[in-house]
Parts: sequence; structure tokens; C-alpha cells
Amino acid sequence: MLLNEGINIKLYMTGTSNSWLEGLVAVEATGGIYHKPGDCLNAVPAVTLNELINRFNIDVGNAVLKMDCEGCEYDVILNDYDHVRLFRELIFEYYSYVVNKSVSDLLNVLSIDYKCEMKGNNNQGIMHCVRK
Repeated sequence: MLLNEGINIKLYMTGTSNSWLEGLVAVEATGGIYHKPGDCLNAVPAVTLNELINRFNIDVGNAVLKMDCEGCEYDVILNDYDHVRLFRELIFEYYSYVVNKSVSDLLNVLSIDYKCEMKGNNNQGIMHCVRK
């Protein structure tokens, strides 16, 4: 993620269906998915959106959230929407076939606050959303 101050960080997140937790995320290329909760030899620290916003004092009302995380966009948007919705603009790749969820699941949530455009199909593509 490239922040306004020119800081470039890699952000890996993990969570449960009820809350986002800090911890470690295994980074392994296993069948097209590159993130999963747990410990392994190739683990990196996980960071929540809330921690990222606070740590770098991000003005989310003027910030863009860009995600390219091979399926974790569903977890981020569906489980931490309270923080996602703070951003002015969202750009992300989506992979519905990786998580066995419909792109409609994302659009139903995002349409509350954003106008979204998809480039791709129902299995994968790029979505660009701007706050209404």
C-alpha cells in the first residue's frame, strides 16, 4: 500500500467472522490463495485497518484503499466494513472463485456507501468504488 506520505507497506490481514485480530498470516502459494490464518515458516505480522489508520494518521476521508490480496478482499470488506467505509475510494481485485462467494455479496454491502464499477466478470476482475 502506498500512503500519501510516500510510505510503501505490505499489508496482510486476517480475521474471524466477528472481529479483526492481529497475529500472523502464513504467506504460501497454495492453489491460488496466498493468505490464511496461523503460524508457519513464512509468517508475516497481520495488521488491522484500524491499526493502520491510527499508526500512519491516515485522513481516510481523502484516502484510497487499494487491495490486491488474492481473495482476502471478501474478508476485509465483509468483516471490517466499518473501517472500509471510511475511505473515499476503493480499488481492488476480486476473486470470487477463490472464496466461493458471489461478487454480489460485495456489491450488496458496498452499494450502501459507494458507486462501484466492475471490469471483469463474476469470477474475477477489478472493482473501483467511489463514495456517493
